[in-house]
Amino acid sequence: MVTRKNNKIERLLVSARAGDKDAQGMLGYLYHEGKGVKQNLREAIKWTTKAALQGDTMAQCNLAVSYTLGDGVRKNFQTAVYWLKKAVELGSICAHVELADMYYFGEGVNEDDKVAAQLYRVAAKAGDTYAQYLLGKQYFYGLGVRRNCKVALKWFTEAALKGDQSSQSYLGDMYSKGLGVKKSNRTAVKWYALAAKQGNRESQTSLGYAYFYGEGIKKDQAEGLKWYRKAARQGSMRAQSNIGLCYKYGDVVKKNYRTALSWFRKSAANGNGKALHNIGEAYFEGKGVRKDQKEALKWFREAALRGHVGAKCSVGVCYHNGEGIKRDFKKAVGWYRLAAKQNDGDAQYLLGLCYRDGEGTRKNKHLAKIWLKKATDNGESRAKKLLLKL
Repeated sequence: MVTRKNNKIERLLVSARAGDKDAQGMLGYLYHEGKGVKQNLREAIKWTTKAALQGDTMAQCNLAVSYTLGDGVRKNFQTAVYWLKKAVELGSICAHVELADMYYFGEGVNEDDKVAAQLYRVAAKAGDTYAQYLLGKQYFYGLGVRRNCKVALKWFTEAALKGDQSSQSYLGDMYSKGLGVKKSNRTAVKWYALAAKQGNRESQTSLGYAYFYGEGIKKDQAEGLKWYRKAARQGSMRAQSNIGLCYKYGDVVKKNYRTALSWFRKSAANGNGKALHNIGEAYFEGKGVRKDQKEALKWFREAALRGHVGAKCSVGVCYHNGEGIKRDFKKAVGWYRLAAKQNDGDAQYLLGLCYRDGEGTRKNKHLAKIWLKKATDNGESRAKKLLLKL
């Protein structure tokens, strides 16, 4: 029995064999997807190539994707780039985006953020949402273009208004921190909420934080924890760490150090410096785990290597007091200085003490005052009292 689908395929075959590029491109697509015919990647490549050779830009893009993925053909980034350049010459917006990706990631060509930005810009101006988002990122981080948060904001907004969750998440961060725009926690929450409802885990975490501390929205810690849990289920290390803090301090949930430690470990496994530091504190204080200062120092070091400023100060404290390691005032001062230069109030206070007392460094009343003043400006009350006595 001949079906309508079979009739359609037969007509396409006749046209394709006669050299109709549209029919060739369509046949390539149908064979690739297995629609109306049995899936056959070899036939898909054959007909897509015929259409591409006749200048069908969609076929050229599809062929490039096949070579990029090794889909029905041996993976070959250089061949993919060849077909994308052909399509770009013919004005294909899709090809601009795909080729930009190749330059951005250095696949088939030398990595070149500048060329990527040029290609994304063409597609972004033509209204491509993905290109608008990526161009926004390039301006936000200064990749291939001079960093410009206002321009980044413009492109993120274009994409966000069309529902792009990643752009919405970036807008939330920019309004939250006042980057390229006047700071507005309320506007930040609006964008976080839109992205969070689409499942964006970073925005779910940020929305949870906003509810937890009442920033831009009425404080509701239970609602905040709900969003933390949604994000944590998706693997957000910030959310996992924040849930750990809830259990550590008994916020919304009953205080439970072991449960807190369990969440910190999940977050630390994903490389979260804050969680690594909290695990160190648990071992240092013996909360939820047997007290072990050597083990604490190990976690503090790991957190410090990940860039956690408070952990650098904690390593300094261990050296200063000889906790978990042999006392070494000179090394303590080195760690305090690292954290103090990153504006850690505790480290600034302790560094000021070292200069005052000549521990690990020469006594220097002038430097002691400078660091104690910095600590005072950061809200360190102990430093304020000492400063008055110097």
